[in-house]
Amino acid sequence: MLRTSIGRPYPFGATVSAGGINFALFSRRATRVYLELFKSPDDRSAWRSLELDPRRNRTGDVWHIFVEGLAGGQLYGYRVDGPYQPERGDRFNVHKLLMDPYARGLAGEYRLGNDALYGYDRSSPDGDLSFSSVDSAPFTAKAVAMAPSLFDWQDDRPSGRALADEIIYEVHVKGFTAHPSSAVAAAGTYLGLIEKIPHLVELGVTAVELLPVHEFNEGEPIGLDPVTGAALHNYWGYSTNGFFASSVRA
Repeated sequence: MLRTSIGRPYPFGATVSAGGINFALFSRRATRVYLELFKSPDDRSAWRSLELDPRRNRTGDVWHIFVEGLAGGQLYGYRVDGPYQPERGDRFNVHKLLMDPYARGLAGEYRLGNDALYGYDRSSPDGDLSFSSVDSAPFTAKAVAMAPSLFDWQDDRPSGRALADEIIYEVHVKGFTAHPSSAVAAAGTYLGLIEKIPHLVELGVTAVELLPVHEFNEGEPIGLDPVTGAALHNYWGYSTNGFFASSVRA
């Protein structure tokens, strides 16, 4: 049996410590919040569901709970109940598993073609004013509670260069070195990009701006190849799943 305590309302997201994990989620109009814990990205249901008490586990608009004994790598999601009044902008649906917007890792994938991911019944004549009671958990990604890690900046310092003097190079991390002509050992990766720094310096580049590096769904249905008819994939990353997350393969 899991032991829980009130927890704290900050920081947002899942904060891993030696004794367990603190979960904090903002929702101003929610009436009930459930923390769902999973063992695998493919789980169809949670192995444990914890209902947060609005009298104890809520501070202002933030719902929070501390769960003892959990460790980094724990998969989780939320179910949030509240008013369902689409005409007023309220679309709470407790049947849908929600990703923590502050999650720093995701496991699994969003199966965007599946009707279960929608809060409304796509077959209903009422369209998005209808309500779906189909559970979305089997068809969506789960958040991952990431253990803390501190990046060592060593002796890195601001350049002191005026912005007007910067030569900024915008680059796609994978595309920059994916082709064999890049002649790097770790093609299509951050390490491959690092290998090309001397080349960028030789070009006179002073700063690198990366295209989106947060988690997105490359399987998003964005159309078909007009020549082959094959499904196209989201390559550039401009369809965010999690602004703070990177993909985790469990």
